[in-house]
Amino acid sequence: MNRKLLLLLVLSIGLLTSLQAISSNADYGFKMLNIPVGVGISAQSGTGSFSNMDASAFLENPVALVLRSERLISFTQNSYLMDTNQNSIFYSYANNKRHFGIGLRNIDYDTIEKRDDTGQIVGFFHPLDLNLMVNTSYRILPDHYAGINAGLLYEKIDAASSYGMTFDFGYMFLPPIQDTKLYADIRNIGFTSKMDEESIKLPERFEWGISHDFTNIYNQPMKATLEFKSISEVGSSWRGNVGVQVAYQDIFSFRFGSNLNYLLSDFINIDYHDAPTWSIGAGFYLTPFLVDYAYTPYRLVSSDMDSVHRVGVTYRF
Repeated sequence: MNRKLLLLLVLSIGLLTSLQAISSNADYGFKMLNIPVGVGISAQSGTGSFSNMDASAFLENPVALVLRSERLISFTQNSYLMDTNQNSIFYSYANNKRHFGIGLRNIDYDTIEKRDDTGQIVGFFHPLDLNLMVNTSYRILPDHYAGINAGLLYEKIDAASSYGMTFDFGYMFLPPIQDTKLYADIRNIGFTSKMDEESIKLPERFEWGISHDFTNIYNQPMKATLEFKSISEVGSSWRGNVGVQVAYQDIFSFRFGSNLNYLLSDFINIDYHDAPTWSIGAGFYLTPFLVDYAYTPYRLVSSDMDSVHRVGVTYRF
């Protein structure tokens, strides 16, 4: 019990101190922290951390996996924008009361030309982002759960590099409404070393949301999960994401999601670019493996469109 109370105390302090930090506005880096890793989560526009069988789900929500009772190992390969690639491997263990997770992710930006002031090519460099994350979460009261993520960061651009640490604090409440979850979390709170004598701010964000499961649809062994998430991030305007997953007997899952700002951009004059529009995907369970795919088109500032393809494999044991 003392450990649970200590976790709740740390979570409360983190939330209170972070609310002040998130109200500030500054230049920031390490944007990889806000790129979804889980393929099923990506297919639902960043929602679906509770409904997807993915060992990296705790990245989106530190309490996402505590209600499960299984071990998972997940591998993902994401073909991201402008020929970049994101790869990851994560491990998860949960027993309905507590969870432990650990994993590594990286973004490979491929080789980039280095030019002088006249525009002439003088060489090449290979940027790289790395992030090692560890999670622990617990049931602190019958309907209350709390979790913490802690991570190490490394970013290299040409000859300059930066190190850092990041923390996420999450909370979940199970209300009297059956199959409903309410949650809130503070993400990307921490510090970094200077790069070329300039400090790098982490992209702090505050999120809250609600998730609900609809079971036995049309008296069939089907379950649909609908989730809404609100996102407030330093240096960015408010965003809202909505996602849905329809699963049939843990054999097949269909997923869809969208950014509410994109859906409303034609009605309330929102300048929406350099961001995902909608997403779609599916998962196939081939015992003991789950294979996931997600597709997301992006609207770029040039008004052009680009797309992201994600593939993942999870081993359940």
